[in-house]
Amino acid sequence: MHDPGGKLPLTRIEVALFLAIAALALLLRFWQLDARTFHGDEAVHAGFAWQLADGRGYEHNPLTHGPFQFFATALVFVLFGDSDFTARLLPALFGAALAALPFLFRGQLGRVGALVTSLMLAVSPTLLYFSRFARNDIYIALFTFGLVICIWRFLAEGRRLYLYLTAALLALSFAAKEVTFITVGILLVYLDLLVTSEMGAQMGWRPVLLPRQSPPQGSGPTESPYAVLGVPEGARHRDVRRAYRRLLAGRKKPSKAETRRIEKAYRALSGPRPQAVGEGAVPPARPQTQPPGPEQPAKALPSSLPAWALLLPVAWLIVALWPLLGGLRRRLGLHVFPRAGHPLALMGCLSLPLLAATVESLPFVGDRGYDVPAELAVMRTTVLLLIAASFIVGFLWRWRVWMICSALFYTILISLYTSFFTNADGFWSGAWGSLDYWLGQQGARLGDQPSYYYFMLLPVYEFLPLCFALGAALVYVVRGERRHKLIAAAALAAVLALALVGESVPLLGAYRMQVGFLAVTAVFLVLPMASLTRFLFYWTLAALFAFTLAGEKMPWLNVHIALPLCILAGKTLGDLLAGIEVHPSIPAPGRWLLPASALAGASAAIAFLVWRGGSGTFAGSCLLAATLALVAWSALKANAATAARVATVAVAAGLLVLTVRAGVLSSWGHPGLLENSDTLASRDRGDTPVELLAYVQPSPDILLVRDAIDRIAAISGQGTELPIVIDARDSFNWPWAWYLRKYENLTFVEDGKIEPPSGSVALVSWRNRADVVADPALFGEELRYHHRWWFPEEYRGFSSADILRQLFDLDCWDNWARYFIDRTPPGGLPAVDAVAYFPRDDRVSEVLSSTIHKER
Repeated sequence: MHDPGGKLPLTRIEVALFLAIAALALLLRFWQLDARTFHGDEAVHAGFAWQLADGRGYEHNPLTHGPFQFFATALVFVLFGDSDFTARLLPALFGAALAALPFLFRGQLGRVGALVTSLMLAVSPTLLYFSRFARNDIYIALFTFGLVICIWRFLAEGRRLYLYLTAALLALSFAAKEVTFITVGILLVYLDLLVTSEMGAQMGWRPVLLPRQSPPQGSGPTESPYAVLGVPEGARHRDVRRAYRRLLAGRKKPSKAETRRIEKAYRALSGPRPQAVGEGAVPPARPQTQPPGPEQPAKALPSSLPAWALLLPVAWLIVALWPLLGGLRRRLGLHVFPRAGHPLALMGCLSLPLLAATVESLPFVGDRGYDVPAELAVMRTTVLLLIAASFIVGFLWRWRVWMICSALFYTILISLYTSFFTNADGFWSGAWGSLDYWLGQQGARLGDQPSYYYFMLLPVYEFLPLCFALGAALVYVVRGERRHKLIAAAALAAVLALALVGESVPLLGAYRMQVGFLAVTAVFLVLPMASLTRFLFYWTLAALFAFTLAGEKMPWLNVHIALPLCILAGKTLGDLLAGIEVHPSIPAPGRWLLPASALAGASAAIAFLVWRGGSGTFAGSCLLAATLALVAWSALKANAATAARVATVAVAAGLLVLTVRAGVLSSWGHPGLLENSDTLASRDRGDTPVELLAYVQPSPDILLVRDAIDRIAAISGQGTELPIVIDARDSFNWPWAWYLRKYENLTFVEDGKIEPPSGSVALVSWRNRADVVADPALFGEELRYHHRWWFPEEYRGFSSADILRQLFDLDCWDNWARYFIDRTPPGGLPAVDAVAYFPRDDRVSEVLSSTIHKER
């Protein structure tokens, strides 16, 4: 049913390559980690963590997401001190750990696939940027990938350790951010599909979705479990249990191999509760329930498709009530608990109480508003009832495993949400408030981005994995049977039709996006491919669909789409590299010379063109020509398939160079970008929003003003007692609340006149400067600076038909090419300016000249 998860022995070269990639990931994430100006959200997160580390406590508020980031960052501050660097230390470590996780997935991705996936995750511009950003999305990415690894290794090995790890990772993910509801929903739907497939196989149905896979290694029935235990077929559970105990407690103690054989047979016949999770179940020897083999064709049921459609929405319910449905299961031929049902039952039961707020969508309940007394009774009743229901199902599933998993889950979750049992209300704000608040924000559409937002971001930053994911999709369609090609063509036609005329279609027009995604996803569920590859396609499409449908669209949410896309491309490239074959006469080391030479030639050519620009055209063209000659030679020495693979490696190498360049520019800034500009700063450190990933970004001018304030505080002798007045309108208190956190006389003015006292510093919004009452004899000339600015959003307002027309517009391609290569935005950067007032003093003038004006 699932891909085997065999353990691959490590080689020295493999270890060296993994260590090299890990070192690269660490270098990319830690180099000049504190150089970029803090984003407003970064300042909020770091500010609350600093207050927690300073002993001022913390109470969960859904507005700032889960408590994990605050406690973890506060711990970093306690250990290493609070600074811009340490505030971003944890995301950088998580980002590097994310790049190393494919090492634990080698059995599924393969040797080469794991290495390529690790490299993809290390250099992905989206993952790199938000690994250097004090937000919690990179934490969710690590926890989600960890959940995927645990699920797939459990499906392959059946060890209960992976269920315990799943419970812990799930708790940490829910405690990090509400995005977990989306990622867990994606996993649960796929597990339900797997369960449906397993049940259908037991009932002998012809596969419709998720074509039936071969069973895991070692799980096929070789002997009737009834014969092993010495009981007649169809024996009652009590007789099976007595025979099992009699064999193990006999006069002659059985060997280890015989003990495992007896236990395996007992688990196959005893139902879900006594069955140990650590081994695969063996179906009973009932010919009528065996999956159809070569000599037994699949049942040609005319109602097969409707039967699948009926089973799919209730498969999870059958898993939940498995012990109570014995008679029905026997009539259906369901004798073996589906292996995918274990993680489905576990994750479903643990997540169920946190979905309590969805009860407000019922018409007789309604949404009374977040955190109001009218909803308290509904909240407590619903949460407690769902907890009770989840424990009942958990005990029916595997009571011993459930006790350990639920203890892990609730200990982590309740400890964090209640601030380690100092805030009892944190339990309710976590179990109810998190989902309740963000469901209410769905209509607010934070960011107000168009529906095609992520379709625009992915080609700009994740073009390398996107290229190979699309290529793999095309290959699977072309290699499929005629019916697969017809299904794919029909899905594509449906998507285009819905995009062009979908709004005018009655009923269907309002749901054209959902229908389009479902059609495309169904294609990949039908195509014949390895089960892990199918899951990665599903995960990528489901994430793209979920975040496109969500009201809030922000660049940091692109992390959750880039993650499965990189893994999918890594596995695709790994399979391609592992399939390279050359003539047997070529020695083994020389067989890797072809792809290595293609990789080196193409990457050197693109790097030369990027570095030298137009002057490097000749040298770069020569290197590309040499690479093409190598591809042609490989076709002659080996075969056309090998030549195609070598050419693909060359393409991957060239795109890899461009990917690293995009990641470096977005994370560290663009050389010479601010020269001759109207900013105080003359150097971009990644805080000038010519990158779509930057969105709204505080200006690099803020760092210069901060340095000037610190020096003025030092020369004035006031130190941290220097009075500072900040205009808090227009959200100007962030990031100043973080940068000036050590100053004791910090005043935030919400409205009215701003009257800075003598010897103080005032920071005011440019449009509110008329409210400043400052004696010219006490304050020098006002200093104007950019407080924050953002990417010009000229990409808004296009319909699906407009986008399709622009695909044939050369001017549009030229604009995107200039942005892709030179990062030339479509217009000037919109900005909100501010003005700083400093004391009139010769020493202050000298400070301003040496810290700010020297930049110009």
